[in-house]
Amino acid sequence: MRSFNALDNEEKSNLVDSCEGVGNLFFEWFELKYPHIWKVTAKQKNMLLRIYRDDVSDNQANDRRYEIKNFNMSLSHLYEHKAIKIEGVTSR
Repeated sequence: MRSFNALDNEEKSNLVDSCEGVGNLFFEWFELKYPHIWKVTAKQKNMLLRIYRDDVSDNQANDRRYEIKNFNMSLSHLYEHKAIKIEGVTSR
C-alpha cells in the first residue's frame, strides 16, 4: 500500500485556493468589502462581479466560470437565489 504525506505548506494552500468555487470566493470578498449589505439583486450582483474581477486579477477577464449562468451554478448552498424585496421593489 502506498501512502502520501499531508501537505501543510504553500503548495497545499495554493491547491485549496485553486479548488475553491468562484461563487464562494466572490461572496467571501463581498462579505469582507461590504459587511453592512445583506441582500443584493441580480443586477447588483452582476455589477459587483465585474468589480470583483477587476479587484482580484486582470487575467480572469475571459474566465468562463464568471459567466452569469456558470457563476450561479457554482454558488454554495449558503447563498440563496430567490426573489427579494429591496426598498419596496421585488427583484431576483
